[in-house]
Amino acid sequence: MPTLAQIIERNRTHSEHAYIMLCEMILPDGTTVRLARNTESIAWPNAGSVSGVLAAAGESVSVLCAEAGSIEVALTGEFSGEIALEHDDGAGGNWTEIAAFTGPSGGEYLCLAGRTYRLIVRSLTEGAPHALIAPKGTVWTAFDFLPDDLEESGNVETRGVTVRVGNASQAMYDYMRQLMDWRKLHGPELIQVRLCVVNTGLLDEPEPEAEYWFVDEEISCPPPMQAVEIKLGLENIWDRPVPRRSITRDFCQWDSADDCPHYAVCNHTLTACRVTYTNSINFGGFPTVEQGGVNA
Repeated sequence: MPTLAQIIERNRTHSEHAYIMLCEMILPDGTTVRLARNTESIAWPNAGSVSGVLAAAGESVSVLCAEAGSIEVALTGEFSGEIALEHDDGAGGNWTEIAAFTGPSGGEYLCLAGRTYRLIVRSLTEGAPHALIAPKGTVWTAFDFLPDDLEESGNVETRGVTVRVGNASQAMYDYMRQLMDWRKLHGPELIQVRLCVVNTGLLDEPEPEAEYWFVDEEISCPPPMQAVEIKLGLENIWDRPVPRRSITRDFCQWDSADDCPHYAVCNHTLTACRVTYTNSINFGGFPTVEQGGVNA
């Protein structure tokens, strides 16, 4: 539901702030890729983040970490020189280097409670990069991507949209190779894709101006491999098996400690569950089903 600030901004005849499209891809192995269709990386929601342009030696952006955890940093824009990520000793004294960057870059780093972290220019002969420090999971990396128009279909196929993501650095292609390797071992689990729109004047709002969820239907990287094309659609609920797991009489299907603490050492039979582990109440099969299966 839109907040009052969002409603006011939408009803202006003109706005001083830009709207930015964001793309979040959640890979089945747990990797999350966050992209912003913008010339600078942004933090959203931006609570606890700090950013600024570094134009001369000695300039910096810094943030105090109140709790231990992780931070993300991002440097956007070409430059020649060196920018360091440092933290202090907690008393405002000595600074310790964590990483040094000589070009547009970023990463995730552990942070200690009560320490100040900063990106500081050691030398700069060309350029004025945009620097960003933000809590983990809130940085959206500046990236070239664009969704096509919605594809219409005259038959029973569902409608979809194709997102073209720039691949000049080969970063997106590496993510897709990672996905394909995972699918070879675990099966064709879908990518969850979120497209949303935020207003740069309301980045402290946790809810986007608009939000749409999709799954991937097809991924390709056609020659000359300058872009990865991801065809998005909606998950087809009619392709889901009902029930979601097989009905077996004498075989327990639990495969994680969340389901059963003995799953790793048990032979998954009702006898072992009942006699060895006295856990038949948690048996992951259906012992009351007649031999030969069930007709639905």
